[in-house]
Amino acid sequence: MIVFSPNGKYTLQRLADHVANGAYFYTHFSFDSSQKSIDDLLEKLTARYDLNQTPRQRTYRLEKGLPICTLILQREVFNPNLWNLHLLFTTPKSRDFNLQNGVTVSKITKIKDRDKISNYKKNLKILIGLSQLLMLKLQRFKSTLVTMKIYNLS
Repeated sequence: MIVFSPNGKYTLQRLADHVANGAYFYTHFSFDSSQKSIDDLLEKLTARYDLNQTPRQRTYRLEKGLPICTLILQREVFNPNLWNLHLLFTTPKSRDFNLQNGVTVSKITKIKDRDKISNYKKNLKILIGLSQLLMLKLQRFKSTLVTMKIYNLS
């Protein structure tokens, strides 16, 4: 998807939206169009990162485990030949990174994804509780084995 940004404020809003929805990997660079046309660069980036996909195609790619890319394009105000390009990459595992870095479930816009993350958190709490219980039982079992060995030696 290619997003044309008219100003810096809009660019930052788009960046925040994409990061909240799972974009974790990114690159930023500037391009001077006085030497070569920006259209040539956009064609190359579109061919390489499939930027011309519909939202449905992008969702399908994520469900199949493939990454998607978004390009945010902004023209400099004081230098009309200079373009700022932000490439944002979303992977199926990006939401795990978001959870580790404090992006809450309420910031994720899709209800289906919100429910998945809530269920994931519940299951994770259950698994952590079970693993702690198993570790406690294992420690008790080891202590009984140690005492049994001591009784056998004496």
